[in-house]
Amino acid sequence: MVFDAALFKNIFMDGHIVDINFSYWDQRISIMTIGSAFSDQFKKRLPIFNVHFFAVSKICGTFTKDARNGAGLDSKEHMHWRTHASSVVIVDEILQCSIWGMSNMPKLDIKCDSIKIVEVDPFLLDESSPGWSRPRSPLARFPNHIGFVD
Repeated sequence: MVFDAALFKNIFMDGHIVDINFSYWDQRISIMTIGSAFSDQFKKRLPIFNVHFFAVSKICGTFTKDARNGAGLDSKEHMHWRTHASSVVIVDEILQCSIWGMSNMPKLDIKCDSIKIVEVDPFLLDESSPGWSRPRSPLARFPNHIGFVD
């Protein structure tokens, strides 16, 4: 499956991860991300993308000491997961993806067969997870049917 590499790069160039969905782990792993790099193109709301990684053979998260300690936040708060860069290389027909941010953010490495990107209506997230966009709120819980792919 061909995917839009430029769109993938732009989503994670200044992204804000709001959900990681392992519900269909045997088929795909999905990362819901706000695409902050698109702020010039969208006037009212920033776009939200559901990035689906199909047939995942490996996923690895690296968490720094700063990320694990929450940078001094109280127990009901946490840092939002911001990304600033990504890379995708193809080795033996396998996509090897990395997504990372500043040193206090986790880094994800994912190996998969294919990627599909679906833009999602942000108002659907408002309905499913009220208050998700408040500073220091937890990850949103997005119903599986929103941003779903076949």
